[in-house]
Amino acid sequence: MANMEPALPVVFAFLPLPVLAHVARVSSQWRTVAYLPHFWCYLTLEPFLKNMDEVAVTSLLRRCSQLQALSLRGLDDTGDAILSCLGAHCPELQVLDLSFSYNLNGSSLSSLASCSRLRLLQLEGCENVTDEDLLPLAASLPIAHLNLSHCTLVTGASIPLFPRLVHLNIDGCPKTNQGLISRLAQGSMLKSIFLDGEGLSEASLIALIDRCDRLEDLSVSFCETLSNAVLRKLSDRPCLRSIRFKKGLNFDDEGFICFFSIPRPSLIAVGFSECHKFSDAACELMASSCPNLEKVDLDWCWDLHDLSISEVFRRCPNLQHINLTGIKFLSDDALRLLPDHCPRVRLLNVTQCDSVDDSRLYALMRHYESQIEIRNYYGEVL
Repeated sequence: MANMEPALPVVFAFLPLPVLAHVARVSSQWRTVAYLPHFWCYLTLEPFLKNMDEVAVTSLLRRCSQLQALSLRGLDDTGDAILSCLGAHCPELQVLDLSFSYNLNGSSLSSLASCSRLRLLQLEGCENVTDEDLLPLAASLPIAHLNLSHCTLVTGASIPLFPRLVHLNIDGCPKTNQGLISRLAQGSMLKSIFLDGEGLSEASLIALIDRCDRLEDLSVSFCETLSNAVLRKLSDRPCLRSIRFKKGLNFDDEGFICFFSIPRPSLIAVGFSECHKFSDAACELMASSCPNLEKVDLDWCWDLHDLSISEVFRRCPNLQHINLTGIKFLSDDALRLLPDHCPRVRLLNVTQCDSVDDSRLYALMRHYESQIEIRNYYGEVL
């Protein structure tokens, strides 16, 4: 370091990490500077995994003593050597994404027990992970955010053993049972919960809502068995940030109107996908109750009309994500309001909306200067 050009660390600080890796080949001095640990605190490696073998990945991680966040989505092998390297050389690691790493197993995951600061772990789609594999992590790590979505072997037996959980995603885990939901409701710190509704009893969900005093985000998929009683219970929670129910076939105006009858300025995301009884009256009340909405998913809410959707556009100027798939009565008349009332829109999905003309969609593209993704009737991105 004594002979290091003083300007190199300053210049290198502005370089993207792939460029840093290239300039490290120029000379030994440049290599020393390029691999200073504070440059390598946040890594996203999945775009490069196809061109990096296990030796290359572990060689890089050994230099990353200050690594705080790492994304390794889609690891092809078991990850034994890589995760062992993380445990041995990356003591500052706090965030780890291993989603869709299908060959992960208990042996490789146990190495993470040495990452004593790990607080967010993404294991979505890791089909071989079991509750037994999670036990060493529950006993030793301060994990607050745990994503086990579509980890189909997980029953949930290990989940209550994570004492600091704030965010939990077990959507797509059909083996979780009512006993787990009851245990989660006991002294829970949970703020964000994503559940698979298949086989979920209404009584256990209501008990969970009742006991989770800090609840901010709730998502339940395939909730055909739930009724308005759930929406009535949620009406006691004015500080919700997001709510999503998929296939709430038994919800109707009574429940929706009860939920939206109070002001909800903190609610920024609403999803009622395939809730076929979500009506114009409920939609208009949502628009007036939730002025700060940023995301709405109303796909396959068949009976909505231009008038109620127009109210959403007029009253919710912060909208960015709008999914109106399958709303057969939606027309260009409602979409004409978007440029004047919703300047921040970045996604508009009108797949299977019969009365929406592509010419209106192209006009929106021109207005938003191509900073918007629009899907037309066929689901094609314009």
